[in-house]
Amino acid sequence: MLYALVALAIGGCASASAPADGGSVRPRGSVQATPSAPNPGLARTSLRVGGTTIPVELADTDATRAQGLSDRESLAQDAGMLFDMGAVTSPTFWMKGMRFPLDLVWIGEDKRVVGVTPDVRPQPGVADSGLTLYPPPSPIRYVLEVNAGAARRLGLGTGVSVEFALPSPTPAGR
Repeated sequence: MLYALVALAIGGCASASAPADGGSVRPRGSVQATPSAPNPGLARTSLRVGGTTIPVELADTDATRAQGLSDRESLAQDAGMLFDMGAVTSPTFWMKGMRFPLDLVWIGEDKRVVGVTPDVRPQPGVADSGLTLYPPPSPIRYVLEVNAGAARRLGLGTGVSVEFALPSPTPAGR
C-alpha cells in the first residue's frame, strides 16, 4: 500500500504516508503533561471491549490518518484514536512526531483483533528515513492507538472482538 512507502502517521504514531520533517519528541522518562485535548475537528465514537468502553477519535481521511496523534503532548489514560483505513489493507505505521509511547492494536474488518504491537516508543532525533516502521501481522481494516500498556490492561489481545459504530458520512455539498 502507498501508505507504507509514504508513511502514514499513526495517530500520533501516524501511518506512514507522506514523510515530512518531524516534530519534537519528549525524551524517554520525562514527566507526562496533562493529556492534550482531543482534536475538535475529528469525529468521535466509543469502542467497547468486554465490559469497558473507551472514547476514541476517528482518523478516517488521508489527512487525519497522516496526522494521527503526532505532535500531541499526551493522550488521556482511557482514550484512543481509531484509524479506519477505508478498506482491508496492510498499512505501515511509524512514530513520526510522537511524544509518548503507544500500543498499536491491529483490527480486522470483522472487528476482531489480529495482533498487538505493544509499547511502541518515540524515536527523538531520528531522521524520517531511519524511523522504525510497524506493519500489522496480516491485512487489517482498523488500527487502534492507545497509551502503552493499555491494550493489555483492557484485554485487547489477538482474537478479541471489539464493538464500535462509525458515524455516517456527510453527504457532499452539506
